[in-house]
Amino acid sequence: MIKGAEDVRDAPPGRPENTRREDVGEIHLIEVAFTWDTHWYVSLHDKLNKYEPLMELLRSKGFKVFFHPMVFGTTGSVYEHNARALTQHLGFNKKETEALLKKISSIAVEWAAKMLISHSKSKKEKALKNSKKPP
Repeated sequence: MIKGAEDVRDAPPGRPENTRREDVGEIHLIEVAFTWDTHWYVSLHDKLNKYEPLMELLRSKGFKVFFHPMVFGTTGSVYEHNARALTQHLGFNKKETEALLKKISSIAVEWAAKMLISHSKSKKEKALKNSKKPP
């Protein structure tokens, strides 16, 4: 539950004005993104643009808003600010942070491998289908 909210379940989606003003707290928005390693900064920029209107609305309601884009590359690379966000802003200790980043990074690699295999299979199936068509 958002600190300072009467009951978030009763609030219409995207309508933070249903919060009490006297006890407004902090909100940490976390977006996990998997991207090709060469597109890190594009992904960060896209995420910031995506959440900027929501962050401005929440700030106008008195919330302190923090945005933490957690970006992972498909080769297992980890955006340098991920660890700082987890430890300094979200209260994870170093051991928890390393374990979490390692797990998510391995998921990114698995996902990329599955996508590559799926893409290769569909290309191969399409090629076979086209080669069997009668002239």
